[in-house]
Amino acid sequence: MMKVQVIQTAGGEEMVVLPRAQFERLRELAEDRLDIEGAKAVLNKIGAGKEEVVPQAVAERMFAGENPIKVWREYRGMTQAQLASKAKINPSYLWQLESGPRKGRGSIATLKAVATALRMDPEFLGLFRD
Repeated sequence: MMKVQVIQTAGGEEMVVLPRAQFERLRELAEDRLDIEGAKAVLNKIGAGKEEVVPQAVAERMFAGENPIKVWREYRGMTQAQLASKAKINPSYLWQLESGPRKGRGSIATLKAVATALRMDPEFLGLFRD
C-alpha cells in the first residue's frame, strides 16, 4: 500500500508527499508506459507499410563499414545499371560512389536521388555526416 501525505498550500493547492522509493516506482511505470506506446506506434507503422524493418544482415554489413549504397542496392535486388537508371545518374558515377574514388561522397542531390531510387532514408547514405 502506498504511503501518501497530502499537504494543502496557502493557495489551496493540494500537494502529495510520498516516499522516494514509491515515487521512483511510479516514474518507472510511467516511463514503461511511454515505451510501450512508442513500440506500438512503430509496430503499427510497420504493419501499415509506413516503416521498414531492416534485416540484421543488412545492418551488420553497414556497421562493418561496407558501402551503404551497395548494401541497399543488393538488398533491393538491383544491378548497378538498374539503380543508375532509376536514380537518373551515369552508371560509372554510381560505380564511383559504391566502389571507386568517391565512395559515397557525391552531391546531396545525387545521394538523395540514389536514396529515393533505393526507397530508403537518405541519412543512411551519410548525407548528414560530420
